[in-house]
Amino acid sequence: MNGILRKLKRINGYLRDFSLPERPDVHFNYVTGQEDAAPRLTTLASIQVLAVRPEARVNFLDPDSPRRYIIDAAFFILEKDLGDGKTDILEREQYDRCLDVADDILSKIREDSDGCDGLSGVTLTDAEVRPEVKVFSSWNGYSLSLSFE
Repeated sequence: MNGILRKLKRINGYLRDFSLPERPDVHFNYVTGQEDAAPRLTTLASIQVLAVRPEARVNFLDPDSPRRYIIDAAFFILEKDLGDGKTDILEREQYDRCLDVADDILSKIREDSDGCDGLSGVTLTDAEVRPEVKVFSSWNGYSLSLSFE
């Protein structure tokens, strides 16, 4: 594929097939946005990871880099809200579990960037990790935003 969006297509495939084989307790879903994600989560439990379809920004006007190419991707690492049974300790443990999974995801992507076909020709430049509360109605955990160039 020689088109302008070939890198986006490769990363799209990489994220669609992303998994953590060493973490069978973690379930992955590939989504486009909130409208797509919320219905999928309604009947699920345990740790859910939403891999969100990536976006691309291509700059054709920069004379120093005539085709600066930035791809943004995101993951949501979530567990169902604890509801009435929530205590400070249970909430801390929930966020710790989700953060451990976020760390595993980020570590795998960094490892894969050295030789995985889906990440060839791109470099992970930024990662932002944010705690989330009651996203998609009733899920807590972390979001992981990634930028590739």
